Amino acid sequence: MKSGYNNQLGVTKAPTQHPRGGGEQNLVELQDELLDLVDLTKYFKVTKRTIFNWRAKNELPLFEMGGRLYITRAKLGEVLATKQEGAI
Repeated sequence: MKSGYNNQLGVTKAPTQHPRGGGEQNLVELQDELLDLVDLTKYFKVTKRTIFNWRAKNELPLFEMGGRLYITRAKLGEVLATKQEGAI
């Protein structure tokens, strides 16, 4: 695995391992990565019911696609940053 490389635009991309073993991805792709309920329950260490409750309270803006609930990693970061700002 390469330790990093420059593309044609001169942007350095650090290779990363996809959490589910999908190989290398650049950092831009990870920002648009979709997280599902399983990912969220593992990340927050809570049950699916808790995730559903957060969604019902509009605390977690999940969207439905193909009968499953998702949030992008970038949107989750925004939500967490907003929550953190409100707590200070």
